Amino acid sequence: MVSGVRRVFDLVAADYDNVGVSFFQPIADGLVEAVGAAPGDRALDLGCGNGTSSRALAAAVAPGGSLVGIDLSPAMAELARRSLEGSPVDVTVLVGDASDPDLPAASFDVAISSLVIFFLPEPAAALSRWVRLLAPGGRIGLSTFGPSNEQWQTLEAPLRDFMPPLDPRSVGPQSPFASDEGMAALLADAGATDVRTSSRRVEFAFDSFDQWLRFSRSVGQRVAWERMSQDDTSRVLEETRRRFDAAAAPDGTLPVWQQVRYTVGSRPTG
Repeated sequence: MVSGVRRVFDLVAADYDNVGVSFFQPIADGLVEAVGAAPGDRALDLGCGNGTSSRALAAAVAPGGSLVGIDLSPAMAELARRSLEGSPVDVTVLVGDASDPDLPAASFDVAISSLVIFFLPEPAAALSRWVRLLAPGGRIGLSTFGPSNEQWQTLEAPLRDFMPPLDPRSVGPQSPFASDEGMAALLADAGATDVRTSSRRVEFAFDSFDQWLRFSRSVGQRVAWERMSQDDTSRVLEETRRRFDAAAAPDGTLPVWQQVRYTVGSRPTG
């Protein structure tokens, strides 16, 4: 699973968050706000991707703070390094497995992981390691997906047969990723205290079917497209185009929204 995730995000790196819709940056901004990152904090971004969340985190801990980002994908990590050049704080970007980072315990005041936890093979074990990386009283924040609007769900439905079981948009109700309570329990069981939940709705519109397709192929859904045969691809393209046209507004755009869950906790001080 780890090698598959690395391959997918190496493939999408050049286009990730780069197809003309504002989606990942508002999610990252909300997470940094929810976790309470503050000037002077020693910060950690677990699964930093191309640096979207790291940029927001670096700005929040300046002046006087520092930032370490880590990502499994070398291509993503390189983009993060470039995007953080000239950052107002000391920055280190590492290539490595964010689920088990080779970092000293109790060395960070704040840690975030944006839209990552559901890609990990053992989320509970990873969270326990992450909590131990925090200094006493340090905060950790996770973002995961909540509900999205019916039009977006309907459009994506033909892809779901090709997505892995942990895909956050197709998990069953028993998954910890399916509810506020499940995520809160997952973080509490990892050793965090004062666990709390907030949320934000991210809204935008795809200006055309082609823009949605570029978006879909530039994010984690790329794994679905990679799993399809040529016949499957033709069929799914035909069906998703039909669904887009049926749901589109009179001007040809498709307004969508995604609820994003922020689960935040602290390492005990005692």
